[in-house]
Amino acid sequence: MYTLAVHGAALATKAWTAVQTTFHNVMCMTYTPYIMGVVLIISLIYAAVAAINKVKGTSISATGVITGAVYSLFSFLWNIVASFVNFFANVWNDPIGSIVRLFTDMADAVLGVLELIAKGIDAVFGSDLQSSVAGWRSGLKGMVEDNFGEAAVEIMPKMDTMDAFTKGYDFGDGLADKVGGMFGMNLGDTYGLDGLMGGIGSDVGNIADSTGSMADSLEITGEDLKYLRDIAEMETINRFTTAEIKVDMGGVINQVNQNTDLDGVVDYMVTGVQEAMERVAEGVHA
Repeated sequence: MYTLAVHGAALATKAWTAVQTTFHNVMCMTYTPYIMGVVLIISLIYAAVAAINKVKGTSISATGVITGAVYSLFSFLWNIVASFVNFFANVWNDPIGSIVRLFTDMADAVLGVLELIAKGIDAVFGSDLQSSVAGWRSGLKGMVEDNFGEAAVEIMPKMDTMDAFTKGYDFGDGLADKVGGMFGMNLGDTYGLDGLMGGIGSDVGNIADSTGSMADSLEITGEDLKYLRDIAEMETINRFTTAEIKVDMGGVINQVNQNTDLDGVVDYMVTGVQEAMERVAEGVHA
């Protein structure tokens, strides 16, 4: 029994050392990318809450969601530390039960976060995932208590993640109302994003109406198009088939003394014009 307790303590010590090492490495890194990441996440939360409120007609506080998430994160870390503290407090008296409860408590901490996420999904899609995750947590806790009992000593009591989120949400919602009242802003409207999205929808509707008016004013009937096409075809045909008849009398000297002298000239001109028109009709341009 003593050997088992020693091995359990050594395993827990290694796990705790890994947690400390990870935390130390994170703290030693540059903070700029993480600050930018936090700002981006906060902006996305505000935008997402504004969209949900617009679509679902709800009044969720984005500030409350953020503070609730911070409270939940704190409760998660608290429960991890409490699991190790309570483990070391009981491992010498109940090695097997302490080891089982250690890993069960860490699993319950993760399931608490999953239950919180499921609650958010249920709020958006109207599902019932939260009750399923809550059932897993309750079943796991009951199984451990039935087989190994409760810990004899509990130095650090665990926090409930859902209760922590509720307290954080209420705090953030009240803080948003107070700050908004001080500066004449409505932070419940997620910094005006709801109104902005509504204005965008109205502008899109106006654009659609204007486009419809333009379409009506530019409408051309099929008959008008046929008329324009016929005119274009006529102009194109005349450009290549209509010949200009020009009689050039330059260099011809005729002396007319009486009416009978004009007969031969007129006959000659008529004959020449007819021959020219025949050649044009055959596609031969003189």
